Amino acid sequence: MANIFLIHSLKLRQRIPPFLDQFSKLKWVKSITIVTIEEDTSLKFADPFSNIAYCSLFEFHPRLLTMPEKSVFKKHYYALKQIALSPLSDSHSYVFEDDVNVRTNELELLNNNLKQDAYKAIDLIYFGTGPHIPIHGITFRGLFSPDHTIHKSMCADSTIVSSRAARLIIDDYAKYPPYMPFDYDMSLRIHRLNLVVAWYQPGITFQGSVTGRFPSSIQKG
Repeated sequence: MANIFLIHSLKLRQRIPPFLDQFSKLKWVKSITIVTIEEDTSLKFADPFSNIAYCSLFEFHPRLLTMPEKSVFKKHYYALKQIALSPLSDSHSYVFEDDVNVRTNELELLNNNLKQDAYKAIDLIYFGTGPHIPIHGITFRGLFSPDHTIHKSMCADSTIVSSRAARLIIDDYAKYPPYMPFDYDMSLRIHRLNLVVAWYQPGITFQGSVTGRFPSSIQKG
């Protein structure tokens, strides 16, 4: 059984029914938590202009985050906190953003694979097809190590997170507050905490805000 966390904006309620419908027949889904919380006073943001070296390393031009970017970040932060508090039996949880379309048959296969030792040892698995640095020449679907790029987080629209990784990341935020958008920041946390990351490729989810099915709340913010 697995827990699912859905990062959602209340302004985009029309995205909820299509998302829930995709998971209605999956028997291994333990719970679906729709994360709409934005005001989490325990998360502080740092000054990006005081962290230019890391911004440069991850190819992020230093600037203040927009309100929509902060909102998305706080929701991911809340989901990570809940995953960090989950019992040991819930070794991995899923985090989706609300504009994803899922190939549920292939997601079922991926979830079954989480029982294998090779998957259990991974902290973060990215399995979306959002904008990212692709791995060329893939001839089969499976796990790939993103050693070819510093951006190991890909997009954060479809991620499997271990409870161990969530605890480490939450603790790290208390020491080093974020100053980049969430997907950039996750690459930084992976680098700093030496987390084990894999990409499940080709991806099995698609961003509706990229395909044109939904408007982008970030770009419009």
